[in-house]
Amino acid sequence: VHDPEFIVWHSSWRDVSARRVRDRVVRFGTLEGDRLLAASLERMRRRLSSRGARIVLVTLAPRWGRVTAAERRVVAHYNRMMRDFVAAHGDTMRVLDMAELICPAGVCDALGVGPDGAHFTAESSVWVVDLLLPDLLAALDDPQAAR
Repeated sequence: VHDPEFIVWHSSWRDVSARRVRDRVVRFGTLEGDRLLAASLERMRRRLSSRGARIVLVTLAPRWGRVTAAERRVVAHYNRMMRDFVAAHGDTMRVLDMAELICPAGVCDALGVGPDGAHFTAESSVWVVDLLLPDLLAALDDPQAAR
């Protein structure tokens, strides 16, 4: 049995995709979609922390390129939900704001982002790890240190 002490939970654009529930589509950002996500988060949190692991949830970063106002609202809404969820479970979770790290004050540097606007190139992924690593290491030493 593997019992990690520390888990990095990385948000994904897939988290904000519409989901098929039985015979209908449920969209993120609706009351039903948000409830579905919250229930999924809680199931995952219980499973991941059931053996004492500390969890750092990494927020969703905006895409680069032709980002619409609707996409910005989706990212803001999702990340607000993540922060609220982590705040409600502060005994086992911390949040690391990737959006703020790579897009300080909402200004993103498109350096090394792939053509889809969402994935980093091999080279720029090193840049992202360099940004995230200090906060992740701090969280290992002190669970209160993650942003």
